[in-house]
Amino acid sequence: MRRIALFVALAAASVTGMAVAQENGEWKTSARTGLALSQSSLSDNWSGSETGSVAWTWTFLGEAEKQLSRTALWSNTLNTAFGQTHQYDREVERWEKPIKSTDKIRFDSVMRFTLGGLVDPYVGGYFKSQFYGEMEGQDARILNPALISESAGIAKALLEGEGKNLVTRVGVAFRQNRNVFAAGENWTNDGGLEWVTDAKLASEEEKTIYLSKLTVFKAIVFSESDALEGTPMEDYWKSPDIDWENTFSTRLAEWLSFDFYFQLVYDKQQSKKGQYRQNMGVGLVYRFL
Repeated sequence: MRRIALFVALAAASVTGMAVAQENGEWKTSARTGLALSQSSLSDNWSGSETGSVAWTWTFLGEAEKQLSRTALWSNTLNTAFGQTHQYDREVERWEKPIKSTDKIRFDSVMRFTLGGLVDPYVGGYFKSQFYGEMEGQDARILNPALISESAGIAKALLEGEGKNLVTRVGVAFRQNRNVFAAGENWTNDGGLEWVTDAKLASEEEKTIYLSKLTVFKAIVFSESDALEGTPMEDYWKSPDIDWENTFSTRLAEWLSFDFYFQLVYDKQQSKKGQYRQNMGVGLVYRFL
């Protein structure tokens, strides 16, 4: 839990720093939040099988980057989303318990040493979790599951400029993973090679933005490998983990935005097949940095 608290503190410090940095002009910052809503209702004598519902999704994206010195560039990103769907049960005439539709927290922090060479050394890490995890018959757990990663290696800026950014990096990474619903409720640890590519393409005044983050991790060591020997899953941890997030957002008006989100995940320890998540909607948006 201490490790989670440390990354949460770093994320809070980063968001606070955005506001302070905006005043003195030393940072390149941006922050936006949005709320998408949908609602339907039916009369009591409606003959169809439909039911009334209310769905909402809240999102936040904050970025802060500073050239600390001629040779050190520090970048921070906090990306969160949470949403629920509420449905009305016509038979008992009451609203059912809300169902979680979206839940995401990811905070990245990377220090890139811009030495002027072909590639730049870097150190970095990220914290990935949910606001809370659920399992039938058990109480919800805050920040579960949780993944912490620390890495170091080389990075290359393939594209840099006003409204466009493409940086890829490869390095050695160590990860700590916690799921309190798993047997033993213990942290697992692994280490291996990690490849991360971040892309951002934005139009003038960021009316239209496309964001992409591709993370690929290939484990070489795993703390639970001995316990899995002799089982059908003994080599699953050796398969690469892939997480590819894509966000497209365009402002239809000053306070109105269309957003499309698509995530592709492959983790053989969770499922032999790839998993995906897609969200799309129109909602209110507010930029405060």
